[in-house]
Amino acid sequence: MSEERRTLGQTGRLLFWAVLFFGGMGFFAYRVVAIPPKATESPSIEEIRSEKGIPVVPYVVTADPWELWKRFDGPVRPGKEQRSTSLLRERILAVHVDVNDAVKKGDVLIELRAESQAADLSARKADYEDAQREYERQKALLAAGGASQQDVDRAWVAVQQKKALMKDVRSEVAKSRVVADLDGVVTFRNAEPGEAAEGGAELLRIADLKNLEVEVRVPPAEALRLRPGTPARVMVERRLFQGKIKRQDPGADPATGLYKALVALEPGAPLRPGMVVEVDLLVDSRDRVVAIPYEALRRENAKTFVFVLSGDRATRREVEVGEGQGGQVEILSRLYSGDVIIAEGTETLFDGARVWIRPPGDLRESPEGPSELSPDGAP
Repeated sequence: MSEERRTLGQTGRLLFWAVLFFGGMGFFAYRVVAIPPKATESPSIEEIRSEKGIPVVPYVVTADPWELWKRFDGPVRPGKEQRSTSLLRERILAVHVDVNDAVKKGDVLIELRAESQAADLSARKADYEDAQREYERQKALLAAGGASQQDVDRAWVAVQQKKALMKDVRSEVAKSRVVADLDGVVTFRNAEPGEAAEGGAELLRIADLKNLEVEVRVPPAEALRLRPGTPARVMVERRLFQGKIKRQDPGADPATGLYKALVALEPGAPLRPGMVVEVDLLVDSRDRVVAIPYEALRRENAKTFVFVLSGDRATRREVEVGEGQGGQVEILSRLYSGDVIIAEGTETLFDGARVWIRPPGDLRESPEGPSELSPDGAP
């Protein structure tokens, strides 16, 4: 009996340890499989920066050729234009052209009735021819001894008088016809056959559309930089057309204080008189200028500065800025060719900050927002 109890006791202990072992293994498996491990937290931006520094993109300063263009707008006008007015108060007999018609120099465009002037011209021409014949007769008589030199001289004076009278009447007759003075296109017409033409009234307008100009008005500071021949350019339908200053008024408009300048464009620009376009004028050009990206500039307490890269540290340096364009601004002092400045990542920099170089264009954390300097470089 005692032997059986001893056997049962041993069996019970084995079962207890087996249950305990397999139960522990099951609990361990549950903890490993069913309950995932706690995620490891990523280091914060501040922790990374404290170890590696602030990520920045450098920019190597160079001195390069510099062109400064200023943009103005103004209306397009023809380089040459003819405005024909009526010089006689006569009825219109014929109009040979209409708006948009192309004409050649010398073409007769409008004819006015000039019957009285035509009759007068015929009479004056007859008088001139009679005087010319009398002069020839007096010369023949002088050669034959039948006239004096005074007779010949009087005949010559009569010829000149009749010629002058005939020329005056012919000029009046010419006023009855409107003739093209240039090659161009009719842009205005105010004449119909049968209507009475009033003296001084504009009847027709012709414009040379192959040679166009743009009239711009510039402030005094820019006017001092411009002169005939100054390069200009205008963008039309994604095409760039060159031009140059043709003429500039010596005095300013009393009402605006601006100076008028005419820009002659190269032939072929698809423009028409009356259109308003933007014109770029070259106001400054130099061989060596230090210019940097606008984004590299910072401003604080009315002072403009950049960060210069010195090893793994950013050093603040105040600079004086000039004019800018195209994302670049001229630096007038305290920055030199060969200096390495920080172009991106300046938002959280401070003097002496540790930095590390990152590829351009990478996303950057910027808790302070954009630079205080505006994109056009103005404080």
